[in-house]
Amino acid sequence: MIDRIFSGILLPLIFLGLTFGGAGLNLYLTAGQAWETSGAREQEPVKLRTVTHRIQTAAEARVAHRQAIIDFYYRLQLLMGKRAFNDFTLLKALDGGLNSGSFVPPDPPGLRETAKHYQVLKDSAVAVGGQLVFFSPPVRPVRGAAVYEPGMPWLDVNPRVDKFLNYLREYDVDFIDARFHFTDVGTLTPDQVMYKTDVFWTSRAAFEGFRQLVTGLEDLFDLRLDPDGYYRDRNNYDQVTYSQLFLGGLGRRSSFLVAGLDDFTAIKPKFDSNYAVEIFDQSLGLMKQQGHANQTLFFDSQMRPPAATGAAAGGAKLFLPYNYYLLGLHSMVTVKNLDRPDGPRILLIQDSFGVPVGCFLAPLAGELVMVDPLATDYVPELDRFIGEKKFDLVIILFSINNI
Repeated sequence: MIDRIFSGILLPLIFLGLTFGGAGLNLYLTAGQAWETSGAREQEPVKLRTVTHRIQTAAEARVAHRQAIIDFYYRLQLLMGKRAFNDFTLLKALDGGLNSGSFVPPDPPGLRETAKHYQVLKDSAVAVGGQLVFFSPPVRPVRGAAVYEPGMPWLDVNPRVDKFLNYLREYDVDFIDARFHFTDVGTLTPDQVMYKTDVFWTSRAAFEGFRQLVTGLEDLFDLRLDPDGYYRDRNNYDQVTYSQLFLGGLGRRSSFLVAGLDDFTAIKPKFDSNYAVEIFDQSLGLMKQQGHANQTLFFDSQMRPPAATGAAAGGAKLFLPYNYYLLGLHSMVTVKNLDRPDGPRILLIQDSFGVPVGCFLAPLAGELVMVDPLATDYVPELDRFIGEKKFDLVIILFSINNI
């Protein structure tokens, strides 16, 4: 009974008291600072740099106060045993992972039209002697991973994926469904497939997805991309796991207190390689690099700042370790394999899920082109682009959330 009173009355009262107290203190300090600044203006001119510094200091103080209040709010919510936050738009599963909440599951229009467009792209590939496949990555909730309290309006997008794959069947577009592969074969446990604070798949899942993709392509089209399985062998890659490194997109919608921080595993090849890489996007312009995969595709420099400080919660909130792979998602990337110039020409049409997969695919191709069709700065007309470049293989790798 006492616990119930404490949860239902005292904690909210404490929260309201601290909130109004903090707001009053902030108002008092802001008013005092404004008075001091006004007095300074009457006595002597104030340099622009000084004014800017004062504004910045006041803003930082308000942001710090706001974050402290937010963290305290979520701490209270957790003490009361709550697993639904932000008006049920964010839910915490019993296994600790986060997911979006929705009382009415969205059914976005355009799935059939997208499937029909993929048929057009397939026709363009077949016309030049190539093949096309759609690769469906895992989505949250992963089967067997997320268990919610009864009545929780957790969002399951798997029916949307099923619907889209049925449209692909209707239009005779080949696909590889990777949603349940990892847990079915026991390669990864359910909680190792997706980050607990993000909608993105883990590096280990992306590598297993690459392995399944190559195996699926060999079965579908009788391609010999990796005939002896060398590039699919986990023993030929270094894997370094950084513990408690970052807070994903779902986690940033609340607080690191709700689900904690995610680990990140950096995976890179042990074998020799030699690539000429061109990266183009609006922010970077055109960047060219040649050399080993560790200089052109996998960037250890992206792991250093948080690792050096132990990845404390504050520093981990804005850190994006996904940029370890190819410095992130770009409008277009061209990777020429200088060790295998006669290898197949592969086009990877992708969102951020495809970036690590593209890095793992590079040694199997003579030339790999990665295109983000959602980019606003540069997108080629894909059906014509496929015909002009005469790609041997077109892979579409998109999360259902971006279709």
